[in-house]
Amino acid sequence: MEPNSRSVRPISYAPHFLCAPFPESFRCVSSEEFLSLVVRGALMRYMEQGDEVDAAAAVARLVAVDMLPQFRQLFKGLQAADVFRDAHCYTEQTHAVLLRHAPSLTAVYERYAHGRGDVGDRLRDRRLLGLDEWQDLMADLGWVDGQFGERLVAWTFAFSRMRVIAEASAFGRARVLQLSYEDFLEALTRVAASKALPTDAECAQAGAADGGELMTCMMYHHKHASTGWPSQPSTDMSMQSLIERHDSSLWGGLQRQPSHRALEHLITWMIRLVRNHVSVGASTELRLTAADVDAFKARKRKAALDKAKLATDELG
Repeated sequence: MEPNSRSVRPISYAPHFLCAPFPESFRCVSSEEFLSLVVRGALMRYMEQGDEVDAAAAVARLVAVDMLPQFRQLFKGLQAADVFRDAHCYTEQTHAVLLRHAPSLTAVYERYAHGRGDVGDRLRDRRLLGLDEWQDLMADLGWVDGQFGERLVAWTFAFSRMRVIAEASAFGRARVLQLSYEDFLEALTRVAASKALPTDAECAQAGAADGGELMTCMMYHHKHASTGWPSQPSTDMSMQSLIERHDSSLWGGLQRQPSHRALEHLITWMIRLVRNHVSVGASTELRLTAADVDAFKARKRKAALDKAKLATDELG
């Protein structure tokens, strides 16, 4: 849609959005509903204006001319989901990393995938991780920032969902709107491919046991100077310099190291962040329990409430 278009304006899309077959109880669109919007948009943009006489040609033109260039401009690494899975998820090295940290990953997933537990509400299943729960996890870990923003958080969630045959069924809809445990592992792999993380060589240079220790040290050095971590990160290993070395395109972290090594550093970072919030000092055991995750969440929620109360008091 051109900024100065006289025939197609944002308000023009409202009737087509309302005419799409959206179930009233759902706030998101399925792939079928999205395709309905694409077809309606193509007809309005090209056939009503007389630029195309065939619906298939109008849709092809809308996708090729209006949609794909915009997506590729925003996400230079945009590719089919299975391309990433085959190259980075379904490998022996990635499997080994996930298996090594399985107890911790299971604890995090199960404690964040809490749902509302409403009777009969399968779209808020306690056993699956919803987008809001995924966003809470990313925010609690402090991973949402200028380099890995809310857009990438949502895209990572969307890319990691496995397709289902019957999206209109309650079960299929729940799987579309939420992540299974396997989807969650893929999402973490994609986060590792997106965030600026240290390499093995940089960890060794800084004297850190793993990427998690180095990342936590750089973030909280002044608060934890006596924990036995590197006394001072080298000048070229600040958070800013690490981000500057990072390729800002989608999955750009894979330009610096293999995906399974990035994933190892990301998971150890997550474990150390949680343990350092619920334990005194830095534990040498890289393993989380459900109690650890619950305590971490409780501290984060309390901090959020205290911040909101302080803001309210200041306004009052």
